[in-house]
Amino acid sequence: MGAKLKFVLGLHCHQPVGNFDHVFRRGMDSSYRPFLETFERFPALKVVLHYSGPLLDWISEHDPEFFSLVSRLASSGQAEIAGGGHNEPILPVVPRRDAVGQIRHMTRYLKRHFGANVRGGWLTERIWEPHMPSLLAEAGLEYTTVDDYHFLSAGFDPEKLQGYYLSEDQGRSVAIFPISQQLRYMIPFRAVDEVIEFFRRKAGQLPEGSVLTLADD
Repeated sequence: MGAKLKFVLGLHCHQPVGNFDHVFRRGMDSSYRPFLETFERFPALKVVLHYSGPLLDWISEHDPEFFSLVSRLASSGQAEIAGGGHNEPILPVVPRRDAVGQIRHMTRYLKRHFGANVRGGWLTERIWEPHMPSLLAEAGLEYTTVDDYHFLSAGFDPEKLQGYYLSEDQGRSVAIFPISQQLRYMIPFRAVDEVIEFFRRKAGQLPEGSVLTLADD
C-alpha cells in the first residue's frame, strides 16, 4: 500500500489580444465551458483556474453567463482563481512598475467579478528570473508555478521533487510549485490507466503527503 499523495491541478486558459471571434468561440464551446460543466458535477474535486485578461474581457462581452459558472465554483471552494499579469506580459522583460501594476489590476478584476481572494499567479510562458520573488510579493502574490526543469537544472533529484519550495529576493519570498514534466506529457495525451499507474508508482516512492503539480494550457 503506497503513501497518500496530493495532486494540484492548475489550468491556464488564454487567447491573445485581437484574436478572431470565432477562435474565442471555438475555445469556449469545445474546451472552457464543457470542462467546467463536467467538473462541477464532481464537487469532491478541486482545481486552480487561470484565465488571461484578454480572454476574460471577451467572455464578459460575449458570454457573461460563463462568469456565473466560474463564480459558483469559486464560492463553493471547488475552484481557486489564480491571477497574474492582466494582458499576459512576460513579466521579467517589462518595467517592474508595469509588471506589478498588471498583477494588481488582475487581482482587483478577479475580486470584483468572482469574489476571488487571489493568492497565486500564472507566469506567462512560465518564464522565471531570480528577481521574481520580490516582484510577485510586492504585487501581493504568495505562490506561482514553474517547470520542474528549473529545479532539475539546479541539482534536485527528479525522483524526490515534490511539494513546494520558497524562493527569496531582497528579503521577500514566494512559494514555487514545480510542474511535473512527466505529468505534463502524460495528461491528456496518454491512456488514463497509464496516468493512474504513474500515481501509484509515485505513491510507492514518495513520503506520505507529498504533492505533485500539473499546471498547463
